[in-house]
Amino acid sequence: MDEQEIDRYNHVMYASKSHINQFFVENISESDRIVVSESENSGSSFEIGVDWFAKLNSEFSGEIGTEEIHELNFNDSFLQVKKAVNMLSTSDGVYPISALKEVEPSPTGLYHFDCPLQLLPTDDAFDDRKYVEVVGLQDDVEFRGTTSWDNWGSRSHALTAMRTVDPYPFKGVLKPLQIDKRGLETVTYSVQYLYILAPDVDKNREWREYRQLLNLHPGQDDNQEADL
Repeated sequence: MDEQEIDRYNHVMYASKSHINQFFVENISESDRIVVSESENSGSSFEIGVDWFAKLNSEFSGEIGTEEIHELNFNDSFLQVKKAVNMLSTSDGVYPISALKEVEPSPTGLYHFDCPLQLLPTDDAFDDRKYVEVVGLQDDVEFRGTTSWDNWGSRSHALTAMRTVDPYPFKGVLKPLQIDKRGLETVTYSVQYLYILAPDVDKNREWREYRQLLNLHPGQDDNQEADL
């Protein structure tokens, strides 16, 4: 498999091997398969099973960190895993995040999102590890969950997201844990992230162009706004 094929899929930014394994243990038997469409237009599909993720456990003894995610993104031998995490959200068993607005249960308990996220770094006084609270809002569903900084691989996107006040585009799959608050228009969930992917190229470009525009034209002060 050539390098171009592995580059077709969005890079993995964050992944939790324990959460991925837990999902398959709870939902998928050794013989079960999740049918995934290649694309809306192609009509072709493939099946994801436990064996697709077996390499995560055979190659990586511990959790997934910076070096392991680099392997997932650039090593051809991990193409099957990278393809699976990119395509899992297109399966019928993983509902869009909007389904949580009406508390619509998905068959797998998983939901996919594709929206800007805020990354808020925190320190834990008990184990001296760094954590990142990840907060998103899509289709009137706010979701937030804590991730370990050790599980973030490619730091460029993550650092960019943490250094800007504007939410940064990502996509991924999560498992809701509980409803924290229900408002008139939005509902807020505590969630567990299985993985987070880099944004699509067009969304990343749009975000960067937006930031460039703000830098070129930072806006009006209060007096200028009052004159309008």
